[in-house]
Amino acid sequence: MILAGTALPEEILFRSLIQNLIVLRSARAGVRCWGSLIFAVRTWITDRSPCRNWRYMILATIAGVAYGMVFQRASTVLSSAALHALVDWTKHFFF
Repeated sequence: MILAGTALPEEILFRSLIQNLIVLRSARAGVRCWGSLIFAVRTWITDRSPCRNWRYMILATIAGVAYGMVFQRASTVLSSAALHALVDWTKHFFF
């Protein structure tokens, strides 16, 4: 469920669409982090906890960078979605 319901749709949106669009429009490597930052802000906005945690946004940014790197190297959204699902599953299982 995590892969199909959360990870894959988010990775299609943030890696396949947003990250590719940003990379195509700019040659600078630093601009590639914008997709990860957008991912983190969306994660922070949809946080269901009573008090939104800015540390969670930082972790989501770091995770977004990792997902983006995996997406770039593998050139497929399934690889970044698999990593995303593994991270989400670990978070839910252990915490």
